[in-house]
Amino acid sequence: MCLGVSSGWCRKNAFKLRLDSFRCNRMPSNQKELRQIKLDLVIIPGDMTHLLQPSDISDNKPMKEAIRRKWNAWLSDGNRT
Repeated sequence: MCLGVSSGWCRKNAFKLRLDSFRCNRMPSNQKELRQIKLDLVIIPGDMTHLLQPSDISDNKPMKEAIRRKWNAWLSDGNRT
């Protein structure tokens, strides 16, 4: 599977995964695997960036900030083994 989401991170909660219309994302085998792990797939059509960019920024900003905090903490910790 191209997405590599077969781990258990999404089994406890309902998630919507928004992906572009790249052919790998539209493969029936990948869509079936996502349904099996209770992940709702939303395919975003091409040429929609100008309409969806504000949503992408507002939805992803908290996640990106959390990742940045964890990354900075990991870097400053000094224990990277």
